[in-house]
Amino acid sequence: MIFKRGDFDCMRKLYMEDIMKHLRVFVLVLWILAIVLVIPHTATGANMIEYAIPTGGSQPVDITSGPDGNLWFTESSGNKIGKITTAGSITEYTIPTGSGQPVGITSGPDGNLWFTEMQGNNIGRITTAGVISEYTIPTSSSSPDGITSGPDGNLWFTERSGNKIVQLPPSAAPIVPIPTTTQWGTLILILAMAVMLVVYARKANKATG
Repeated sequence: MIFKRGDFDCMRKLYMEDIMKHLRVFVLVLWILAIVLVIPHTATGANMIEYAIPTGGSQPVDITSGPDGNLWFTESSGNKIGKITTAGSITEYTIPTGSGQPVGITSGPDGNLWFTEMQGNNIGRITTAGVISEYTIPTSSSSPDGITSGPDGNLWFTERSGNKIVQLPPSAAPIVPIPTTTQWGTLILILAMAVMLVVYARKANKATG
């Protein structure tokens, strides 16, 4: 059979499309094999371990790494600050203010851990030895929530009910509330980045730096 140039080009195109179709199938098969054979072995090798908190129903909320190499966390219902070593040993420290409801916690620039007390309306500081100090927030019933160490060397936290972002020097004086220029909604999280702070508000769903 004799083919003209155009027919030859058309057949060549169909031939190349057929190769690409088989190549895509081959790649898909490789992905399936990777999912079936590789991923389960990786997951089972992770060995997740859980450690029970001594206080039942403590409702842990936030956790951060401390300057002492341990992990520190808040117990909202237990009204305690917990410390857990990398070996899983847990120590708990009771907050002086009853029903303080600790929520956020962060490692401060001064080598201590700082946390918020949503119901106690305090900012707490705990040393790596477990000594706790509390500082009253000027705005009453402000419901402090998220807290972080800022790039300026200060601590920053959010006031859910107070609708403010607050600057707190490691000396804990003075506490400087910064009212927001708009109604952000419920200020929850505050995160420190290289040169700015990012705030997340649940209702308004906005962020600022």
